[in-house]
Amino acid sequence: MTTHTPAPQHSPHPKRTGLFLKVLLPVLILMVALVTALIIFSNPPAALQQPEPKRVILSVETLTLQPVSHQAEIVTYGTVQAQNQGALVSQISGVIIQLGDNTQPGAFFQKGELLFKLDDRDYRSSLKMAKAALYTAQAKLIEEQARSLQAEKDWQRMGSDREPNALVLRKPYLKAAEAGVLDAEARLEKAQLDLERTNIFAPYAGRVLDKHVDIGQFVNVGSPLIEIHASDRLEVRLPLNNRQLQLIDLGSAGPGSGSSTEPVRVTIETLHESHGFPGWQGRIIRSEAQVDSKNQQLIAVAEINDSRTRPIAIGEFVKSTIYGRQFDQVFVIPAHTLYSNDQVLLLTDGKIVRRKVSVIQRGTERSIVNGSLTAGEELIITPLGSVVSGTQARHISEESQKPQKSKNTPGKNKKPLMDPEKVSVKGARSNA
Repeated sequence: MTTHTPAPQHSPHPKRTGLFLKVLLPVLILMVALVTALIIFSNPPAALQQPEPKRVILSVETLTLQPVSHQAEIVTYGTVQAQNQGALVSQISGVIIQLGDNTQPGAFFQKGELLFKLDDRDYRSSLKMAKAALYTAQAKLIEEQARSLQAEKDWQRMGSDREPNALVLRKPYLKAAEAGVLDAEARLEKAQLDLERTNIFAPYAGRVLDKHVDIGQFVNVGSPLIEIHASDRLEVRLPLNNRQLQLIDLGSAGPGSGSSTEPVRVTIETLHESHGFPGWQGRIIRSEAQVDSKNQQLIAVAEINDSRTRPIAIGEFVKSTIYGRQFDQVFVIPAHTLYSNDQVLLLTDGKIVRRKVSVIQRGTERSIVNGSLTAGEELIITPLGSVVSGTQARHISEESQKPQKSKNTPGKNKKPLMDPEKVSVKGARSNA
């Protein structure tokens, strides 16, 4: 039996399928893309409408400006030093047998007060010997005077027409006797002076810095006994820069300045002084002759009139307030209200206005300015930082007068949100 294998069947239209894939399919995809793009562009998405932000109005504190007369106060620092200070030395040699009551370091003493006493027995003996030598010299002088007078009478009895020479009249011997008297008188004065120098007195009213000797110690001529300084007048050297010098009239410093103005007053305070003590009062007495080349500062010297009522230590670092020139029709403002470029902030017609001023003195707590300001203007004293001119603002008292919103919202038992304007103001203060 013969088996027939069926022949393979082929697609009836192979050429038409290939044409569809190569030509019609890309055209169809392009048409779909065009339709999709047309739909998208004809129906754009609606933009979200943001609510317009609320305009922020700053709340500030102000100070009403009024011109005043003000005396400049310059604060500087210096070190206390004595006008007279040094070592008290012995002018003779000897053993110390007595100390004064006020020879310990820190003690005060008066002018002429006994500080040390040396053993004076040798000097009393020297004084007696000097007196004896003087009596001997005086007796010899009297003897030579008598001999000279007798020689002159003898020459006259001889009847000579010539004048007697000096040797005949014993004048050289007379001069030698007179010289002996002078020498003895000088030795007596020296012995008296040495005896007086066994008692060492204070040359001025002062205070003891240090003591070098004690009872029983032998001292030589020139040996330092004690370090002292005058306490009635102390000095403070105060450095001043060029800006500070413009606020002080140093031409009136000192009695020999020739100025008729009042002396420049100074108040001296220690850095650890209690608030109840007003400090020492003094005045500028002179300025040094040259400017310090390192820092270009001139040294003014202030004198403390009396430091005995309340002692002050030599070498102590002190704060000095110098009362300078008087300025009329100026404005004294808080120091923090003076911004960079010498500008201040004013509240004018509900807006912040920056204005440049002329600075006379810039201090740590307050500053003195003038120029471009008028009486009655409102100076903003609230720290605002870098705010621009034209920013709206209002006085803080106006904010307190605003009607308060109700704390309870109808139908809801919730706390209300904070006023956005108050949030802005609080933020401005914290940034400052």
